[in-house]
Amino acid sequence: VGGGVEFSSTQIAKGAATANLPITDFQKLDIDTQNYFINNSDQIRARKKLIDDAKATKGDPISIKNEISSSTLPEAVKSSLLDYLKSVFPEADQVSMPWWQRLLNIF
Repeated sequence: VGGGVEFSSTQIAKGAATANLPITDFQKLDIDTQNYFINNSDQIRARKKLIDDAKATKGDPISIKNEISSSTLPEAVKSSLLDYLKSVFPEADQVSMPWWQRLLNIF
């Protein structure tokens, strides 16, 4: 045994819910990332609330996207928040693409 961190099934379920991932996928994340989702769920929920509030007030999804992308969050956390942003603002990516990419649907 490498003396690794062991999370309880409750913690893993909480982290997976926060990450919006199935438990099996969540368990594939590295320990630090799992730990972040489990122990910083309040911060992540707060960011999701900002996204929800921006939707309600017709805020700018691009500035939120940039803020998340340039933050010091672990990559998987950024990815999770950006996926959430996309689910709330499905048109956000379309807006930021040049017309020819939208036309050809090239990413």
